[in-house]
Amino acid sequence: MKILTSIKNSSKGFIIAMLRFPLTIVLLFVLTILNYLSIKNYNLTFNNYSLILSLSVFLSILSVMINERFFTKKLVLPILFLISLFLSFIYYILFLNHLIIGEEITVQTLLLLFNLFVLFLWIPSIRSEVEFSESFMATFKSIFICLFYSGIIMLGMALIYAAIDSLLFNLNSDIYIQTANIVFVLFAPIYFLSLLPSYPGKKIYKQSDLLAKELLVNLDNYTRPTKFLEILLSYIIIPLASVFTMILVIYIIINIGGSFWSDDLLELMLISYIVVVIIIYFLISKIKNKFTVIFRNVFPKILIFIVTFQTINSIIRIGVKGLTYGRYYVILFGFFAFLSALIFIFKPSKKHNQVALLLTILLTISLLPWLGAFDISKNSQISLLEKTLKDNGMLVDNKLVFNQEIDNKSKDRIRDSMAYLAKMNYLDHITFINDDFDYYQDFENNFGFPLYYQDDYINNSLNLYLDRDQIILISDYDFMLESDLHYDINRDNKSSNFQFVKDQQLYDVKINSAQGLITINDSKGQVMIEIPASTIIDKYQKYQGNNQEMKIEDAVIELENQNVKIKMVIKNLDSYDQGLVNNFYANAYLLIKIK
Repeated sequence: MKILTSIKNSSKGFIIAMLRFPLTIVLLFVLTILNYLSIKNYNLTFNNYSLILSLSVFLSILSVMINERFFTKKLVLPILFLISLFLSFIYYILFLNHLIIGEEITVQTLLLLFNLFVLFLWIPSIRSEVEFSESFMATFKSIFICLFYSGIIMLGMALIYAAIDSLLFNLNSDIYIQTANIVFVLFAPIYFLSLLPSYPGKKIYKQSDLLAKELLVNLDNYTRPTKFLEILLSYIIIPLASVFTMILVIYIIINIGGSFWSDDLLELMLISYIVVVIIIYFLISKIKNKFTVIFRNVFPKILIFIVTFQTINSIIRIGVKGLTYGRYYVILFGFFAFLSALIFIFKPSKKHNQVALLLTILLTISLLPWLGAFDISKNSQISLLEKTLKDNGMLVDNKLVFNQEIDNKSKDRIRDSMAYLAKMNYLDHITFINDDFDYYQDFENNFGFPLYYQDDYINNSLNLYLDRDQIILISDYDFMLESDLHYDINRDNKSSNFQFVKDQQLYDVKINSAQGLITINDSKGQVMIEIPASTIIDKYQKYQGNNQEMKIEDAVIELENQNVKIKMVIKNLDSYDQGLVNNFYANAYLLIKIK
């Protein structure tokens, strides 16, 4: 009976969500269909359409929240829907109207979506009796329940598919990802919307203050933490966070004069810690016990201490590695966390709506031209690149000049800046390189040192590969095999074996990595020919550099004696650190003729 009641309530919730968010439901169906088509045909890419549909979904949800909170007339919601679609269209035309979307636009769009999510959390608490922490808790519980049940459904379907595939008949492997598309792109968001409470708005207050009070009482069921969550937060997560905080503080104090300022991993760890602390702070707003009281009183003060050092750490690194958009957001978030901690300290009993407003303002600033993360990081990396080049005498009258004496630290700084600018498609903003500059092919010709070298000891490294358009003649040979040829003086003495038969005689090919030796034996075990590693070393030792293409005449090594004729065709060859003499790997065809 309880199961039927639960199903009935869930079905009712789905119907209410569809009526409450009609445009959102339509957009989710369209997004699901696009994903279905792209999964079915991998040549179809809808990344730009998926991003703009996701943006439209968020804007349509915000339209409903704004309408419920601030307006009373029925005509307002369709107008808000039209505005959201129009804004999405404008954004598509300006930024997403391309087959290939670069990293800047992708990250910018994802951050915009996150900003809209913060607005979604904040709107119910604007000039309302609802606190931001209550909206946060209601959304958190809805997301958790939604993901839990969606995960259970996906796991169950996967097990059913596996059973059918193993016991009855073969299934197309795409069925798993297609099901995930339906469950997580269509079902999960609709289920999430069905779990969202209705917040008291202008329309409700206009109808009746009593109705608004009843709605607030009912809202308590959504915003009050469950007993399980209360225990989890109070007696597990807060103590664990306390221990981790002690470790962080001790580490900072011990290493304040050394590794703290150069540990890249610590920066990510500190940001993760700050996020978790702020989330916990909002989740425990309605929990009253000794652990939560101590957390609310103590952790904001500790947060200020950690955030201060973390932000100074990130700012110092700008002078060394320049500013990237990632570090911009690290510093921005540090500033946000510092101000949030001050709000928690000086207004401990307030609604803390200012925290959401602050985050929205900072995120909006970060997406603006000139002040935003991407323009500032671009200018910072170009400035750092120009300064490094000028300091080493490599940029004169806005023209690049080779400097054979440049140190490895400066090389790495140039490589890092160029890598970031290339990744973000900013190379056309560099005035001292040509418009047709190819980052991978032209780097060494322009800067005078290889793109991938990190230290001078790698000067013996080599990478060669065979031009794919070459034709290999095999008519004069009996057998052909493809094999990996290793030569490493540090390898164990292990062999790879191949066997073939001609005129009822068995022949054996052995490849020994430690000795760098290829041996062909006859059926009696007698050696017919040996090919030592020096054969390859002698041919390719004159080559230097990376990513060199070979014609067929450069890739072929021919050997012959009275027993065997061999043609070795090198497909690709790599050596690292110690060079060809001590270490190389090759993939090659071996063509063999028994005389």
